[in-house]
Amino acid sequence: FPVTILTTFPITLLHDGPFAVFIFSTLSGMVLSYPYYTSEAFPIIILKRIRHRFFRLQFPVFFIIALTLVMSRAEMFFNQEAAVKSGSTKWLSIQQMSDISLMNALSIGTYKAVLNGDTTLNTSLWTLRIEFYASIFLLVFLLVGVQRHNVFLSVASTVFLYATQSSDGIYFASLFAGHLIHRIWISRRVARIIMIVGIVIGSLPSIALVHGSAFTPYFSFLTFIEPQIYQAVGAFAVVTAVKNNSFDSVFTSRIALTLGRASYPLYLTHFVLLSSIFSYLYIRWCIVT
Repeated sequence: FPVTILTTFPITLLHDGPFAVFIFSTLSGMVLSYPYYTSEAFPIIILKRIRHRFFRLQFPVFFIIALTLVMSRAEMFFNQEAAVKSGSTKWLSIQQMSDISLMNALSIGTYKAVLNGDTTLNTSLWTLRIEFYASIFLLVFLLVGVQRHNVFLSVASTVFLYATQSSDGIYFASLFAGHLIHRIWISRRVARIIMIVGIVIGSLPSIALVHGSAFTPYFSFLTFIEPQIYQAVGAFAVVTAVKNNSFDSVFTSRIALTLGRASYPLYLTHFVLLSSIFSYLYIRWCIVT
């Protein structure tokens, strides 16, 4: 497909990773802070979440890294060859899956993935450090007695995280800002409008503005804004709309709830699958065609 097609809404929704990460981060902030707004026993619940947060994120990683090690020993990764054939030499070939030491795998599987965001064996793990430290910051912020109606302090803290966390600041701010969604109440009609606007804005990656797309003339002003900012705003809008019962029949369906429960394991395994079976199938397709 031409680049202009691949970078045009709604096609971008199929491959725009950062927008999905922002939705996940914002949703995490909203879910983690839910007891603060709904339960008088929120200090006990928040303390429990602080104690369990590291293990909640790190435990599934251990099994993914173990699987990666076994597959590496069995020479089941084909991402290097697939990267050459597809031209994705700046992304798909980043992971060197053929030379994995046991000690390195053990350290990543037990603490480095969450504490350091180590991506040596899985490029998807870069978000875990942000998810861990930002969620701890949020939970402590809620626990230390910050007034429930002090919106200014919450917004100021969001800006502080964005300004002090280098290139990852917008992701820290996105998760922290998720708790502010509990303070927003809008009608279903307004929520549906916000949902559509959020999806359109959030799915306009920088590549679309560089190469051009059907929407570029209408969003040319975005070239002056860091792409991650309007993607984060779009994600905030989408989660706000969902929280205010927009499209509730869709997001509360059995399929949606099942996918929600499996979202974290799916996120951790998607690069492993891409580097193994999907890379193999792509290579075979290249040979056939």
